[in-house]
Amino acid sequence: MTAEVAPLDRDAVAKKCRYAVEAFDGTGRTNKIGYKLLMGRLWSVFMVREIR
Repeated sequence: MTAEVAPLDRDAVAKKCRYAVEAFDGTGRTNKIGYKLLMGRLWSVFMVREIR
């Protein structure tokens, strides 16, 4: 988890909830490894809805 989302993660734990984000894939067709890495980081903190 990065320092940028640590306050949101602490708040979510304290309130027993999760924040939600809508994620847009802007990596292009040839960078799916990067896409999966970034999505994994989002899923570790947020409820994610992927927009295609």
